[in-house]
Formats: sequence, C-alpha cells, structure tokens
Amino acid sequence: MNFVQIETKTGIKEFELVQGDITNLPFEVDLLCLSAFKNDYTPTESSIIGQLFKKGINIEQLSKKPSIDFRESLGIWVSNEFEDYFFKKIVCVEIIGSKNSFIAAVRNLFAVISTLEIQGQMNSSIAIPMIGAGDQSIDDKLVISSLLDISLEFLKYSRFLNKVYFVVYDEAKSIIFNEQMNDTLGRVKIKSPTGVLADLLKKDLNSQIDLLIDKHKDDEVFYDLKRVLNANFRPFEFGAITRKTIEKIIEKINPIEKNRIELIKKIQSLSTIGVSQWILSYFHTIRIFGNEAVHSKDLKNRTPEFVDDKDLEIGMYCMLKIIEFYLNHNWNTNSNSVKAP
Repeated sequence: MNFVQIETKTGIKEFELVQGDITNLPFEVDLLCLSAFKNDYTPTESSIIGQLFKKGINIEQLSKKPSIDFRESLGIWVSNEFEDYFFKKIVCVEIIGSKNSFIAAVRNLFAVISTLEIQGQMNSSIAIPMIGAGDQSIDDKLVISSLLDISLEFLKYSRFLNKVYFVVYDEAKSIIFNEQMNDTLGRVKIKSPTGVLADLLKKDLNSQIDLLIDKHKDDEVFYDLKRVLNANFRPFEFGAITRKTIEKIIEKINPIEKNRIELIKKIQSLSTIGVSQWILSYFHTIRIFGNEAVHSKDLKNRTPEFVDDKDLEIGMYCMLKIIEFYLNHNWNTNSNSVKAP
C-alpha cells in the first residue's frame, strides 16, 4: 500500500506498508514481531499468537526457552531460530501488565534489535504488526505514530536492518496507517500526470522498459518500474523506483561503483568513462526526485513545497532518455569506455 526509502550512512533503507496476514506473508523476513500481555500467551482467535498456534507454533512453549530474554528489564524476548518458515526468529513484546509504557515498549523493541546487531546477528528485515492494537486495545493512532517515528529514527543508525514491513490485517486500519504514514512523511497528495504528453511519455517508457526487461530478465527492479509507471503513482513512488532503477543501470555501466553508498558519486563516476554531461544531468534529475522519497522535508524553507504533475512529466522524460542511452550503447567495462553500437 505504501513504501519509502531513506538514505542513511549505511545505505538505502526501506519501509513498506502491507495489508494482509502477517502469519502468511509471501516473502521472507529475518524477524517476525508480535505482542502479548505480560506472561500471557493465550492463543485467542483474534490474535497473531492464535493464528500461529493454528500453524503449529506455540508461543507459550517458545517463551520458556528463548534465545534472548529481556522480560524483566525491557519486556521483550527473542525465540530461537526456525527452519522451513518465512521468518527466522520471533520477537515478542510484552506490553499490558509490564512496567513499560507503550512508547517505551516500541523503543525497547528496537533496542533489542540493536543488541542483536552488536552480537553480530545480521537481521536485515522485520515484519511488524500494529502491536498492542488488537486484544490489548491500545489506541490505533498511538500505535501507528510510535511505530513510524521510532522505527524511522532507528533505521538512520542501524548497521544491518535494511527493511521494515508494517503489516496490517484489518483493511480499515491499513487505510488509516497509510494516511498517517503520508502525513508523517510530509507527502504531497497529487497522483501521476495525465494528458497527451504524459500518455506519450508513458507509451515510450513502457516500450523501453520492455526492452530493458528482455535484456535483464532477472532484475526485479525493472519489473517494479513498469508496475509503478502503469499505476496511478504518487511522486514518492516515482522517486523511489526511478532512483533504484538508475542505481541498477549505473552498476551495469560501471560495475566498480556497486558498493559505493552515495548516489551522487556514482553518477559522477560515469564522467570518468566518457558519459556526456547532459546525460549525467538526466541522472541527477532522477536523483533529486529520489530524494523526495526521503522521510523528512523542511517544507517551510523551500519554494514551491511540492513537485507537481508537470515536474513528474520532466522526470518521466529523463527516465526515458536514461534507458534509451543505456540500451543504445555497448559497455566495455574492461577498458572503462563507452562504445557506440
């Protein structure tokens, strides 16, 4: 339903909002988070603990032999590693009945993840439901705002955690989460541009993306670009996916830049292998659109505050020129030079 990228000192980090059943996700994560009353793991029908119990996972039994136990100090314990599941470990946050407030409980969750990192456990992804908003009846808005604010702050400094999935089962609550996420991120509410020029750009982009997919069938980012382009995309979605796309293209043009963190330096590196400055200007424009996907904006100190649909048309044109440029040249990475086809 929603996603965002954050540029940090340790690379690009991502959030994604998913509406669905957290006990049956179609992708793998390292950590699966859930909440409970203090020392109470009753598998009720409406709880995640209850849904996991139906799948043969007994949280009460797991709680008796955790890999890490901070219940007395932080109200959190971590299970041992699982096999043959879409997650590796469960992180249980005890809230009601513990000595911690809800906000403290969320902070403690990320403190424990940080502890795991210090121990060398390289957990790169976590799935988090609206902890405490079910049987424990904690206010939805408090849950959403706390999860967003605290996890955003944590990802700035996390060494290994790269992606946070917020998973909301209830459709109505997922809509509220989506709206609050956009408000927290200061996002403009305009959608993808329409009209003759936008339609022509979209048609040409689709043709070039298809060629890109034919050339690199295993690169999911190009499929994602096509999916976003053909949806009623918002500026942050365009910025996030086009940024990913140009990073992938730069890596293919100049593979030695693959491990560099700063996108601006990756783009500048292309000049060393003969890429023309006006082509680099297209890359920089997309980089700036990508920066719009970053989580915070100081709207008071810039004019205008937001991109509009005409800006997005410019972004679409730049993306078209970048893909055409990439497809229409042969890349000799051994000699670090550009050759005409």
